[in-house]
Amino acid sequence: IGTDENPFKGTFNGNGHTISGIYINQPEKNLQGLFGVIEDSTIENLTVSGSITGKISLGGIAGTIFGKSKINNCHNLCKISGEGGIGGITAQIYNGNLIISNCSNKGNLNLNSDNGCNLGGIIGTTYGGEENPNKEITITHCYNEGKITSNGESTGGIVGEFIGTKEVISKIENCYNNKEISGKKRVGGIVGYQDTTNTIISIIYSTIMNCYNTGKIEGSDNVGGISGWSRCGEIKNSYNAGKIKISVEKTDSINMGGIVGAYLSGTLQNNYYLDTSASTGKNGADVEGEAERKSKTEMQESSFVETLNNGENNWKEDKKGINDGYPILSWQ
Repeated sequence: IGTDENPFKGTFNGNGHTISGIYINQPEKNLQGLFGVIEDSTIENLTVSGSITGKISLGGIAGTIFGKSKINNCHNLCKISGEGGIGGITAQIYNGNLIISNCSNKGNLNLNSDNGCNLGGIIGTTYGGEENPNKEITITHCYNEGKITSNGESTGGIVGEFIGTKEVISKIENCYNNKEISGKKRVGGIVGYQDTTNTIISIIYSTIMNCYNTGKIEGSDNVGGISGWSRCGEIKNSYNAGKIKISVEKTDSINMGGIVGAYLSGTLQNNYYLDTSASTGKNGADVEGEAERKSKTEMQESSFVETLNNGENNWKEDKKGINDGYPILSWQ
């Protein structure tokens, strides 16, 4: 539904229903999903399940999104496979504003080419291009529970490539990943690659706040529990308890960390990682107040919830045992 020439423009309300049995097998075609292309639209209250095979720009809900759009309470159960640009909800947002809230991916996602494209549990990439950069991206109350496998450039549990611009700070807030992610380089539990389109590198353009990862994260270079590679970004009040693994023999050029694999500039504040998940927090070191290690016992204590909350109310104790005793988000 919707093409580059004639995108879907409007509102689609699924009223809580599931569209099941979706079968798309177009390995040579781009822009595959329930919607191929949407523009200035709202898609809400919908679940999709089935199988989607295409080439580039593949998403359970939409291949590509243009303009000012919202996706709320949408869930992907489809298995999605292709050569690049894959997202459980959408592959990319281009030249616009997008709010994605209360969405999830539970389908297995597979990017089977090394052509430099990106894969994310919710969005493949937020990069709109130098000439038409995106204005503002907000991703909140979303999660990935589908296995992610990629041979592309940037792979993340929520977003593969998270690019901010000078217009407004883009945000990922109150999100989590709890499934295994296997990628090439720039692999993260929440974001694979966090950067900016602007040449000024002393300003924060994107923020990751109140997020966690408990899934195993594996890649060949730049591998982190929250972000694989980060510049001009903020990571705050987050934690990782998933195992971080380098898939090749270690060399001096390889970066890995319990929070960030390669960290160039920006702000890290109040982030923690499980002491058995990685040897260091960021860039081969632990930094107090930025990327600190904690034991499993410490991370399961009520005081750790207070530490993550940092004066707010985004976290709570896992009293129902849904996260192995580690803190969960207040909305879970």
